[in-house]
Formats: sequence, C-alpha cells, structure tokens
Amino acid sequence: MGSPLSESDRRNDERQHWVCVDDFVIGKYEVTQAQWVAVMGSDPSGFSGCDDCPVESVSFNDVQKYINKLNSRTGRYYRLPTEAEWEYAARAGTKTARHWGKGIGTNNAHCDGCGSNFDVDGTVRVGSFPPNPWGLHDMLGNVRDVDLLDLRCQL
Repeated sequence: MGSPLSESDRRNDERQHWVCVDDFVIGKYEVTQAQWVAVMGSDPSGFSGCDDCPVESVSFNDVQKYINKLNSRTGRYYRLPTEAEWEYAARAGTKTARHWGKGIGTNNAHCDGCGSNFDVDGTVRVGSFPPNPWGLHDMLGNVRDVDLLDLRCQL
C-alpha cells in the first residue's frame, strides 16, 4: 500500500509498505443506479437517468443501509472493502500510481482536460474504461472520491 517516493502528487503519509489481506471477492463494476433502485426503491444520483452508470451522491450511512437490505434479501454477507483491500484490487499487482502506468493517459479514466473521450460532466456507464490486469473496471476515474464511496460490494 501507499506510493513510492517518485510518485507525483504524493503526500507525506503515503509511505509504501506491505499489507496482507485475506482472500476476498470484489465486484467487477461499481454498483449501478439500476442495482441501487432495485434494492432501495429510488435513485439518489446527481447524474441520474442512466441505469448502467454508477450510483453516486450517497453517504457512508446510505451505503450501509443498502448493504443491510442487500444482505437481508440475498441471505449473503456483503460489505465494503477495507482501504487495503480496495488498493490491492485497484493496483492489481502493479507498482505504478495507476494500473496502466504513471501518467493519466488517454481514455483510461474520466478526467477533466486529460484528452479522454470521456471528458464529460457526469459519470459514464460502468465498464467504459479498460479493465485492470485482474479484470476489474473503473477502479479509478469514473466517479470522484468526493462524489462516491466506491460502492463495490464484496462477499
């Protein structure tokens, strides 16, 4: 976890270190607006009207309610990944800032002014960006951190 000293925009508290995580399963995509509506009955998203787009504009408490209802309906145990689990899944065995390399690149993420075909005001459909080496889509760059806890439930 953490980032190498050479990584741009690195903060002082991002010391690179080893972390062990137990086996876990994580969703290939973010939870979509349609999935949220199926469980919660309404769509809180600010960029609504796209069933295949990630749900956003939800709080930690909203997510906990969603997970509790999902667990009750399915009889399974879902939860948010820990920070270590999320970073492990996002990096997918790579050692660079992003699974595709050091730079933001083109068409790897939804970003303002980076030359992406997805440089739009809002979110885009889940799976719009190439997957990381482990087949997980949109781990970086579809919904900003301030807009969403990356709602990717795991079993």
